[in-house]
Amino acid sequence: MTLPPWVTPPDETDDSEIDKKLAARLGVTVDQLHEIDRQMAEDVRARDAVPPADRIVDSSPKFNEGFGPDNAADTAQSGEIRASATLPPLLSAEDAMAPNYDAWTRLPVFYFPITVGDTLIGYLWGSQDGKSAGFFRNLASAVDRVKFAVYWNNRLEETYGMGLTPAEAIEYWRGRPGDPQLGAIAGNAERGESRTIQELALRLNPDKPLGDGPWVQDGTFPSGSPEDRSEGFSAIAPSPTTTYPEETASAVIYLPVSLKGTIVGYVWASTSDDAAGYIPRTAVGHTGFVAGGLWRSRLINAHMAGLSALDAVRRCRSLPDNAPGTFGVIEPIPEQEAPTLADLRRLADQD
Repeated sequence: MTLPPWVTPPDETDDSEIDKKLAARLGVTVDQLHEIDRQMAEDVRARDAVPPADRIVDSSPKFNEGFGPDNAADTAQSGEIRASATLPPLLSAEDAMAPNYDAWTRLPVFYFPITVGDTLIGYLWGSQDGKSAGFFRNLASAVDRVKFAVYWNNRLEETYGMGLTPAEAIEYWRGRPGDPQLGAIAGNAERGESRTIQELALRLNPDKPLGDGPWVQDGTFPSGSPEDRSEGFSAIAPSPTTTYPEETASAVIYLPVSLKGTIVGYVWASTSDDAAGYIPRTAVGHTGFVAGGLWRSRLINAHMAGLSALDAVRRCRSLPDNAPGTFGVIEPIPEQEAPTLADLRRLADQD
């Protein structure tokens, strides 16, 4: 065979010297080293002749400790690789993992405290209008991390199998017997609400922020644009940092965004500084969050164009409609004012 010009032909003298050095290091002769090579090749051929699903590789030192002098511990024995008709079928990754709720959400959540006696050891949470549920452990508690995770994950798997929504799932475990070390939800526990799971996690562990999680959650990108492009389209990239601040201590003006006659959120701007944003209406759940994708994108564009927050919000009403069945429209009504941003958020939380 003619080798290509970039390949150096093997040098038999070099190979011989390498074999001598390797044999000396292993404490065997060169002939014994070559015999080991032949045994290895034979073992590999025998292994390859057996279908992968039927293979058993015993815990032989030959495969775990390397090679040495020819003795029982280091020599391949009969049966190291053998076929077996009793092996169970291999499970796929999907089959091995029981179905469960999504672990992340950007939507508001309900939650219950998980307690052992009077000690708070975690929260069990479920999205108010979505497919996500999960739990957080109080890192200051002495509860075993792994056992806690397995126990509460199994409970969510159980309610998922029953067909319960996330909100129904966490309600199901209220008042039911728990584990003396891993906790339970007391029968008289009050259901709480949190705007995000990040906010909820910080209530439990103030020094351990949760992070943003995966890019796609609740079927949407961070901008609010649907993962399923048939449901609408807007920018799929996360909102850049070059946008308006989303907090203010001043009064705000706001414009309701309506979809098919229902208010789904509010575009707002501060009256005295440069803050602006979009607040989804809690009562419409996922729909309000998705609708915000377009309006957040328009605020970003306005900020990049150098507009003030007030001008940016007022400009939103003059822009052409874009997939109004997904993102809604701003009706031709006068802008409204709230004394504080907190007041507007309370309005958005009302039924």
